[in-house]
Amino acid sequence: MKDLVKVFAVLLAALSCPSCDKGFVSAVEEGKPCVLDVCVGGALEASVGTRAGSGNADEKISSVQIMVFNTGTGQLDGALYKGNLEAYGQWNGTDRIYCTTGPRQVYAIVNSPVNYVEGDSKVSDIGDLKSVMVSLADNGTSRLVMAGASEIRTLTSPEESITVNVDRLCAAVVLKEVTNRMYAPVYRDRVRITGAYLMNVPGVCPLVDDASFTAASLESGKWYARNAEDRSSPVSGLLSASYSGTSAPLEYDRTTQFGTVFYAFPNEIETAASDVWSPSSTYLVVKASIDGKDCVYPVRLGALEGNKRYEVSLVLHRVGGNPDSPYDEIEFSDVIPTLVVTDWADGDPIMQEI
Repeated sequence: MKDLVKVFAVLLAALSCPSCDKGFVSAVEEGKPCVLDVCVGGALEASVGTRAGSGNADEKISSVQIMVFNTGTGQLDGALYKGNLEAYGQWNGTDRIYCTTGPRQVYAIVNSPVNYVEGDSKVSDIGDLKSVMVSLADNGTSRLVMAGASEIRTLTSPEESITVNVDRLCAAVVLKEVTNRMYAPVYRDRVRITGAYLMNVPGVCPLVDDASFTAASLESGKWYARNAEDRSSPVSGLLSASYSGTSAPLEYDRTTQFGTVFYAFPNEIETAASDVWSPSSTYLVVKASIDGKDCVYPVRLGALEGNKRYEVSLVLHRVGGNPDSPYDEIEFSDVIPTLVVTDWADGDPIMQEI
């Protein structure tokens, strides 16, 4: 009987020993020092198109902010800011983050011009971070803001490592190609594509996921390119492109590749625009000159999601609409648009609409 009691005592001691099972965290282990190595990226290898001066904008990492939150209290438990980086697709920093053991969630912010780790905009808890709204102007053709979070994980050891995958806040809209199939023979060798732009684009969105946010709730002053091309705002480089100096006539019954990429914030609205502006779907408007006459071909994109790309192909049959009223949709018999929505990272088709 004494031997049985001894065995039971040994087993009880083993179960109560924190170092015997790394997956078990006792109250004593909560809050002990932990050094965390973080890898950011992992799924940013794919590019979406070409844009003069943009390089690999969709996968470039120029700054990283790492924040470790205590999931019990919501308080910031450790943080790191690294700027002036030249990484592409993935960042593995040599700097380590000092935090503590226990249930934690790690957030990564990439390419934000605002420092949330230090200074006036420093966040102190997860509520602060979830309240941050990002401006479209915070993005650039060589800098796209990205964000992501790890699963909640219990840190148990003095040294741990974790990977945080990030998503781009923007959607990418690509003018992929245009086919000249004009019905009237007089126009067949007189079609030029002179430019393209996005119209009706939300100007802000949450930095981290917020299911309650809608673009429809934004006031008019927080939208860009309202029913017209944006040529002068801080985001015009994201929304507009001109081919007027290089555009040659499109050959008849041939498809011309463009591959120009534009960037927009998510927009759940699918309703059409009208002459009196109100929140509506985002459009890609293709500008053309046909027999010397300027016209436009507006394509309603439907609901846009961040970190997805929307590839637009056009088949032209007739002269397009009035450039002064790009919100007037034209008949599909005049222009046949094909919209393919794909994951940014792997390019697998998700949906096709005609």
